[in-house]
Amino acid sequence: MTDDQPTAAPDPAADPEDLAFDVPDLAIPDEAAIRRAVRRGVLKSGFAAASWLLVVALVLAMAAAGIGALRVERFALVAEDGVRVAHPEYEVEVGPFSNLGVSTLDVRLRPRGAFGHPGVVDGRIVQRLFGGIDVELGPRSDTPIGDALSRARPDRAATGKFLDGLPPQVSVSAVVELDRPLNRDAFVDLARMVPAPAGNSETVFLTDPYAHDGTVSWPDAGVDNYVRWARKLGSDDDDALRALGLPRASALRALADHPQVHAYVVERASVKQLRALLADRRVRSVNVADVGFDPASQSGG
Repeated sequence: MTDDQPTAAPDPAADPEDLAFDVPDLAIPDEAAIRRAVRRGVLKSGFAAASWLLVVALVLAMAAAGIGALRVERFALVAEDGVRVAHPEYEVEVGPFSNLGVSTLDVRLRPRGAFGHPGVVDGRIVQRLFGGIDVELGPRSDTPIGDALSRARPDRAATGKFLDGLPPQVSVSAVVELDRPLNRDAFVDLARMVPAPAGNSETVFLTDPYAHDGTVSWPDAGVDNYVRWARKLGSDDDDALRALGLPRASALRALADHPQVHAYVVERASVKQLRALLADRRVRSVNVADVGFDPASQSGG
C-alpha cells in the first residue's frame, strides 16, 4: 500500500482568482548582446553572399572568356582562308589580327595577272561585337582577273585573233577555262604546258568561273588544304561565309568531297604558250586579262 493519493482536478466552478499558477522567472535579455549577435549574423551573411557572388562572377567571366576565345578562333578560321577562296583575282597576304571588343583581320591584296608593279590594296574584315561581319576590300572589277570574268566567256576564234595581233615579246595573263572539270592529277598534267614561274599561278577555280552567284577558288593546285578547311566549316559559319561572298558551309564541304578544277589563272605566260592552250582540246576558253612587257622574261621562259 502507498500513502500517495491522486491529485484532485481543479474545480471548474472555482473562482479563477483562487487558482494558483507557478510562473518561472524570465531572464531579461541584454540589449547589447543582442545587437552584437545581430551584427555578427549580418556580417556572416554578408560575407557568405559576397563569396557566392564572387564565385558566380568568376565562373561567368571564365565562361565569357572561353566563349570569346572560341568566337575569335572561329572567325579566324573562316576569314583567313575564306577571303582567298572568294577572291581569286587577288594574291592575299594575311596581316595582323586584333581582338579589342571587335575582331579585326587586316589583309593586303595584290591584283593577280597585272603588270607594271600594280598597287597593293589594303583590306579589312571585321567581326562586330554581336557577330555581324563587315568586309572592306577593293572592287573586284578594278583587277585584271576580275575584269576578265566580268566580260564573260570569250569566243575561241576571237581570242585567237587577239593573240595573233600581239608582239611575241609580251607576257600575258589569262583565265583558262577547261572543257570539262579535271581532278588534281589531270589538271597538273595540263598545267605543265605553262611552267612556273612564267605561267601558271596555280590559282584554281573549283566552280564555274563565270557563275553569277560567285566563285569558289583556291590559291594553289594542291587542293588538299582547301579540303581540310572546308571540312571544318559548319552551319554556324554561314553568315560569315555569306558576308565574304561564298556559299553555305554545306556547299563548300560538298565541293571538298570530290574537288574538280574548272578553270585556272596563268600569269606571265608567253603568247606562244597561250596559243598552245587555246588549241588544246581540254580547254574551252582563254580569257586574256592583261598584257605587258615583263622584264622578268629576260631570265628565260
